Amino acid sequence: MNKIDIEKILLENYDLKLIDLQKINHSSSDCYIATCDKKYFIKIFSRPSDIKKIIKEHSILNNLRSAGFNVPNIIHTNKSEIYASYNDHYIFLENYIEGYSYIDTKLPNEILLSSAHLLGKIHRSLKDKYDDNEHEEYWTNIDLEWEENYLNELIDTLDDEIVRNALEHKKSMLKELAKMNKSFKNLTYVMSHGDYSKRNIICDDEKIAGVVDFSEADLYPVSWELIRSYFFSTEALKNGNEFDYELFGLYVSSYMEEFKLSDNDIEQMPYLLMYQLLLSKYGYREYIKTKNEKLLEFIKWKEDIIYFLEENASHIVDNIKMN
Repeated sequence: MNKIDIEKILLENYDLKLIDLQKINHSSSDCYIATCDKKYFIKIFSRPSDIKKIIKEHSILNNLRSAGFNVPNIIHTNKSEIYASYNDHYIFLENYIEGYSYIDTKLPNEILLSSAHLLGKIHRSLKDKYDDNEHEEYWTNIDLEWEENYLNELIDTLDDEIVRNALEHKKSMLKELAKMNKSFKNLTYVMSHGDYSKRNIICDDEKIAGVVDFSEADLYPVSWELIRSYFFSTEALKNGNEFDYELFGLYVSSYMEEFKLSDNDIEQMPYLLMYQLLLSKYGYREYIKTKNEKLLEFIKWKEDIIYFLEENASHIVDNIKMN
């Protein structure tokens, strides 16, 4: 969609006149900051199935706002609907939370630990508010034949050795994954952000001012979101950054001040992230098409995390238990 389309959508559906439009490149969705009478945040989806995501996000944001969290509020259209439709696209508008996020650098430690505490509060607030009988399926079932065929298809189209090696590694781990997910029983699931990290944590005056972009929210194992958020907020193992066991222990402890983890949640934590990254499809087809260097860096970083977890999972678990 172009600026003229968005200008038309805002005027016809929200009675807002567009003054300025800025695309957000780091979001997991197609997002913009629109300046009208004030600033707004726009998300655009293009699949009919995304309507369920919009409805879910609206519900989660309402629950969190009613519990006192500073999260966006979806603005209703002039027909009192939570999204607008335009040429097979689905658009919703949120209020804009002023502040800044640490896009290009890791979170300062004080904010990092505060973010873990806040994640625990979010999980405690949303626990038992949502249920889905199929939420365990991704974590406890794997179609080895489909996964292998998918990887073979990608490998056959590659001329890049780094990406090929990453995919070959994924392929070599498939049987191990099938064993691993047999351990993913009796985990604690809760409706969670899905991409909780520094880029979606809005800060002001060196404190957390709010959390945005719940597009990927779903029922997840809580310990998966916790360890993933640490890697993505500290960029551990990226650009020479080390994994700080002591800091990670403090991160988990800060979270557990608000939301207690079972022994099983702790024991499976690194394996859940390894499992998800090995099954992750994002970046490979996109890199094959675009040869985008940032995608290549992301693929390499994911692979570095996977190798690290393979070698150090038990050490990570032991470190958490000691804190």
